[in-house]
This record gives sequence, C-alpha cells and structure tokens, in this order.
Amino acid sequence: MDLLNQNGDVMGVPASETKGAEHREDGFDSGPGIRTPGDPNSDEERKKTGISRAEIDTSSPFGSVREAATRFGGIGFWRPAAAHHGSDSQVTNDMAKMEMEAAELERDFVAKERETHAILEELESTMTTKEQLKAKLQHEEDEDRTVVREAGKKSNGLTMCPSSAPGLILMELKQAKLNLGRTTHDLVDIRAAVESYKERIEKERILVEKTKKRVVSNSMKASALEQELNRYGKENDAFKVTWWDLQKLSSETEQLKKARDAAKSEALRAVCGIEQIKAKIKTVESRLVAARKIKEAARATEAAALADINALNKSERNPEEGIVTLTLEEYSVLASRAREAEETCKRRVVGAELLVDEATNVLKTEILNKVEKATNEMKLRKEALEKALSRLESANRDKLEMEEAMRRWRSGHGQRKSSVQNSTKFKNSTLVNEDDSPFKAFKSTLSIGQILSRKLLSNEDYENQMCTAKKSNGKQRASLSHLLCKSSSVFSLGEEKENARKLGTPRRKKKKKFGLFRISLVRKQGKNVTSN
Repeated sequence: MDLLNQNGDVMGVPASETKGAEHREDGFDSGPGIRTPGDPNSDEERKKTGISRAEIDTSSPFGSVREAATRFGGIGFWRPAAAHHGSDSQVTNDMAKMEMEAAELERDFVAKERETHAILEELESTMTTKEQLKAKLQHEEDEDRTVVREAGKKSNGLTMCPSSAPGLILMELKQAKLNLGRTTHDLVDIRAAVESYKERIEKERILVEKTKKRVVSNSMKASALEQELNRYGKENDAFKVTWWDLQKLSSETEQLKKARDAAKSEALRAVCGIEQIKAKIKTVESRLVAARKIKEAARATEAAALADINALNKSERNPEEGIVTLTLEEYSVLASRAREAEETCKRRVVGAELLVDEATNVLKTEILNKVEKATNEMKLRKEALEKALSRLESANRDKLEMEEAMRRWRSGHGQRKSSVQNSTKFKNSTLVNEDDSPFKAFKSTLSIGQILSRKLLSNEDYENQMCTAKKSNGKQRASLSHLLCKSSSVFSLGEEKENARKLGTPRRKKKKKFGLFRISLVRKQGKNVTSN
C-alpha cells in the first residue's frame, strides 16, 4: 500500500491539514484550527463566511493601575462637598460621571463576556481538533507498524525482489518520520497556545471580577451620593426658608422704621397742633378776660344808672333838698340808654361765655382724640415690634441649629475648616439684646407724652420732673395716665390764674379798650345832670 497519494496526502492525513501545520516565524506553529488576529486569510474567510469572531488581545498585561484605568475609561477623582451652597452642582456632576462610568463598565463587561464565550468556543474547537489529531496519529502509527511488519515479511519471504523496493520504503519511512515530527511540534504548539489561552481566560475572569466589584462600589457610591444629595436638598430648603424669613423680617423692620419716622412726623404735627391750640386758648382767655371786664363795666354802669335813678327819686320826694327837674324826654332817653347798655353787656357776656365753653370743649375733645390715637398707634407698633423680635429670635435659633448641624457633619466626615467669618456673622446676628434691638431707637427718642408735657409745662417744671424721674428709675418714661394728669393740671393751673385775676391780683399790662366810650359818655351825662 502506498503512503503517498496522488493528491499529496501523507498516511491518510489531508494535504490541507499538513499545509496548515507549517512553522511560524515568531516561534509558534499555527495549527489547523487556530488563526492569529493579523492573518489576512482569516479576515478574508470571516468576510466570506460572515461569522464574527472576537480577536484575542495578545498585548502585554497592565503594568499599573493607571494604565488599566485609562484602558477602561480614564481616572475620576472624588472631591468632597466643600460647602453647602456650591455642593449641589458638583454632586450632580459627580453623579453623572459615575453613571457614565458605570454604563461604560457594564458595556466593557458585556464585551469581555462575549470575548470569553468566543475564546471558550475556540478552545473547544481546538480540543476537538487535538483529539482528532491524536486519533489520526495513533491510526498512522498503527498503519506504519503494519506496513513495517508486512515489509519485513515480504523481505524475508521474497528473496528475488527488485533492488529499488527497499530504497522507496526507506524514503517513505523518512517522510513519515518527518510528518510525525511536524505533528508533534504542532501538538506542542497547540498545548502552549491552550495554556496561554487558559492564562488569558483566568486574567479576563479576574478583570471581570474586578470590574464587577468596581461596578458594585460605584453603585454604592452613587447611592451614597444620592442620599447626600437628598440631605443637601433638605438642608438647602430649610436654609432657603430661613433666608426668606430673614428677608421678610428685614423688610418688616424697614417698614417699622418707616412707621417710626411717620410717628415722629405725626408727633411733630401733634406738637404743632398743640401749640396752635395753646395760642387759641390764649386768645380765648384774653377774650374771656375782656368779656369779664366788659361785664364788670356794665355792672358798674348799671350801678351808676341805678344810683342816678335813686337820686332822682329822692330829689322828687324831697324837693326841698336841691330839686333837679327832668323832662320826660330826658328821662326816657336816659332809661333807654341804660337798658341798651345792660342788654349789650349781657349779650356780650353770654356770647363770650359760649365761645369759651365751645373752645374749651373742642380743645378737650381734640386733645383726647389725638392722645387716644397716638396711644393706639404706639400699642400696635409695639406689638408689631415684639412680633418682629420674636421672628428674629426664631430665625437666629434656626441659623444656630443649621450652623451646629453643618459643624457636626464636617467633624463627622473629617472636613473641619476654619469658618471664622461665617461663625462671627451667625453669632453677631444672634446677639439681639438691648443694644441691638429696635427698641433702642424708641428709647433714645422722646415719647408723645414727654413731648406734650414739655410743650404744656414750663421749662423749670419739666426739668424738675425729668430729674426726679432719672433719680427714681434712671429712664425717661411717660404713661397715658401721667399725660392726662398733666393736661388736667395745666387746665387747673389756667383756672387758678383766672380765679386769681378775678380776686384782683395786680398785673402790669396795658388794658385794651373794647367799647367803653359809650359807658363813659353815660357817666359824663349823669354827672352833668347831677351838677345841674
């Protein structure tokens, strides 16, 4: 039986397999079922068949963690949240980066799994080819042994054989040995390739496990960052609420300051009105004094007229003692003049009294209404100020709580930083004591009661009262009852002065003439009559 066929097959092995088992230049013999990534024939066959096989990366392993990180998407540094006001954007950016990295790692993981599946399939194919080659080798060895035995039998049995038969047999044996050596070399190369593939598969598995761990750690970090984001969102919401409250309180304080200025202007207007009322009171008092003088003059004229009438009656009864005779016309004229003078005096007195009463009543009602309005406004403003102060205190407490929470968080995460300016701001804002309170402005300014008392009382009395108040309390205060008592004392002082004037206390002032010329004429005529 011939070892070489017409097609070039050796011992039953096809020529395609023997051709594919040639030795490579880089030290590895490419087996029949293994193709290198750079083989153009394999690429052409893939394009023809349409089967996509994963290429095995035969490059050197990673020398450092940085190379592996750059291979799998680059390095991302974790930065802690520096402050609560600028941490939201950084945390969102970190979350987006972590999500992108997790997606890339998942893609790499899927690609690596596909590559491992392809490598396992190739290993299975190589193992099957290896087993087939082993079976073929055993079959060829058996055939060689049978051929050698038959050749020995023929050489022993047939002495008359041609001289060319042993040479051919030796050539065939040498070629079979060469084929066996090649197949053994191919098997060694296949075993080395299988071992290298196993090592690579183990490395890929290790990398896959590492990527899984990284994905888990990244997911944990993402969940932690989401929790921190939620917490920062809540803290920012609380901080925004406190900030809006502070802005509202600042606007309310500005409104209260404006109201205080308006109250001051109203107080000044009230003072001006009080001065005008005092001037009106003085004019009314002067009119009252004039009316009383007119009344006294009328009474004096009436008494003089009565005296003249009595004298006339006596002269009529006693004609012997200086008889004065009057005609009816003169008597009627004198009587009519006396009656007219009495009526005019009475009318003037009644009108003056009515004017004085009306003026005093109007002044009293106006003053009482203004005082009541001022007291009500002061009460409302005090209540608004107290509410604003309570809101300020609550806002400052919220600020302190936020600051303490931030400090605890920083100390817990190991991020203690010197926040001297912020702490001083928060601390100074909480010290809303008597020095910083808005009541200080009201304490420094004068109240409406003090202004009224200063305007109504004399300077000496006001200074004495202020000295006594400072000695007793050390503070300047005036209540509504005190104000009313002072106003009543002022009116009582005016009445006492009027009573003193009635009693006849001498006052060196120029007397005003209101219309006493008629009374003087009557007196002169009466004197002339008596003289006649």
